Amino acid sequence: METGTGRILSIRQTERGARQAEIVLEGTSVPAPGRYLQVHNLADADRPTALTLFAGGYPAEEPVNDRFMTAPPIPARWQPGDRLKVFGPLGRGFHLPEGTSRLTLASFGENSEHLLPLAGQILAQGGEVALCTDDPYPPLPAGIEINPLAGLAEAVHWADLTACSVPVERFSAFADQTGELATRSAVWQVLVYGEFPCAAMAACGVCAFRIGSRSYRLACQDGPVFDWPQQPT
Repeated sequence: METGTGRILSIRQTERGARQAEIVLEGTSVPAPGRYLQVHNLADADRPTALTLFAGGYPAEEPVNDRFMTAPPIPARWQPGDRLKVFGPLGRGFHLPEGTSRLTLASFGENSEHLLPLAGQILAQGGEVALCTDDPYPPLPAGIEINPLAGLAEAVHWADLTACSVPVERFSAFADQTGELATRSAVWQVLVYGEFPCAAMAACGVCAFRIGSRSYRLACQDGPVFDWPQQPT
């Protein structure tokens, strides 16, 4: 595990009013889409565990290698200039199959921020992107087609890869909604996100979710990005 430091450069708000931070890192790498960092804010001494942070938002036109925008939320007390202790990146992120040129993104949470770095990769390669969501989304390039989740069935048959995001507590509903569709279409991957207080070192079970009737996965350790559908073990 890499250990480094960071500093908050700016704070932004999403369309829902959730806060996200632009962070500059030193000694560790910007997390690839779907991977995560564990972060202690040195000004937030009252928090006993590290905060789990993912990269979020559509990439800047001229990205800087040591800077990234987080997916929301971040604590209300975090402010520009705060110094951070950073561990990671950790976990299994999204992987683009060779030849991927058409990407469908599907957000089953309250925002699509976790998925937008992938959109930047595909558009930079001259590909096409469709986003399916029923929630507010930030300003996006005209090259991203926006659809409601009701249009997902059509979008997945068009795509080479369908990349989804869902909070761990909503995974069961996501599985019921998409399981059959995923078996009848192209490659699917799903980011199961949340708070990972043990950072895959203690199997604390906070991020556990069930596959099938008996089998469980730990998002922090086994993912947080999974091929979908998963097979019970």
